[in-house]
Amino acid sequence: MTLLAELWTSRYRATIVAALLAGVAAPAWGQSRQMDGSLVGQLRMFQLRALSGRIAATSRASQQNLTSNRNNGPRREKLAIDLAGGMPNVSYECSTSDEKLSFEIVGGNKVTIEVMPRSASNHPTIRFVQPAEGSLSLTVDAAGHVTTYHAPTLWHLLLIESEVCHEHLIPFLEIMRPSWQLERRARQVEEALCRADSNQFRLYHAAWGQSVAALTNDRYAQRERAEQQLFGSGPAVLPYLRSLERADLDAEQRFRIKRVMRSLSSEGDEDTPERVTLWLSGDPRTWYALLSRRDLAVRRTALARLSRLLEAAVDFTPEASLAERNQQLAILRERFADVLDPPAPTQISAPQ
Repeated sequence: MTLLAELWTSRYRATIVAALLAGVAAPAWGQSRQMDGSLVGQLRMFQLRALSGRIAATSRASQQNLTSNRNNGPRREKLAIDLAGGMPNVSYECSTSDEKLSFEIVGGNKVTIEVMPRSASNHPTIRFVQPAEGSLSLTVDAAGHVTTYHAPTLWHLLLIESEVCHEHLIPFLEIMRPSWQLERRARQVEEALCRADSNQFRLYHAAWGQSVAALTNDRYAQRERAEQQLFGSGPAVLPYLRSLERADLDAEQRFRIKRVMRSLSSEGDEDTPERVTLWLSGDPRTWYALLSRRDLAVRRTALARLSRLLEAAVDFTPEASLAERNQQLAILRERFADVLDPPAPTQISAPQ
């Protein structure tokens, strides 16, 4: 069985799920933000998953809806779920003496999280947005210092901005799916990236690029064949197709790519580390981010992969001091700004 076939046919069996979900606890301060136990059971009305790098809520088509309120002293919670059409609308609000948290899903794929601290709180203001289409963003306002992080998919964000997401995003995402263990899965992706055969992944990316280009062929049969080749790649090709700039495509390409994406999206498999590895391996931002990891071996691997993707010598010394590496990262980001946009981190904040 080929790697691509394995990616399409893989499924999480119960024992694998148990292994994936074990072992990584949320930050201690996040425990106070967990949903009231009496509301958690109602989350079973829909499924919250990462599909092709995007957060998606799905359910069976139903007219069922509910609204529940819980008051426990200064803590007040409200959960509303509407399953009309199988694309859930979900809203959750939690108000405490420290902050107000809101989590909203519209049409199954538009996600907004806002954390607003009370005047006496020293917590940051946080806003996460996943629009129905386009890049995700995470904005953190800490004592008036506002930073916004952009990424094409959830996995890009978790990998590139791992520390920021650990502190300011993952605990809130996992309120709506407590056993998600996104941080553990992101680590598995990073480990798989460093083990993967980069040549094999390059062949897949090159083949997809050729198929996209062939969608403009003068011959109708060639355009049909190219579309079928993209469809035959399975859901693993979806993030690649979503990453394409619409302005670079003609009308025929946009039409056919949209049709492939609509057909493959119905597969509905949750992202696996293998599938995520396949599409992140060809993104220079991935390897740029890994240049800042603590593990020297990871930095060396990242340097080799980034040099190959950029087809250029990359002036970075994995064995250099922290200060030197930070300086080199800043220079690299400026030199290759066209492929590292949206910007990847340039500073290594943790002791190395």
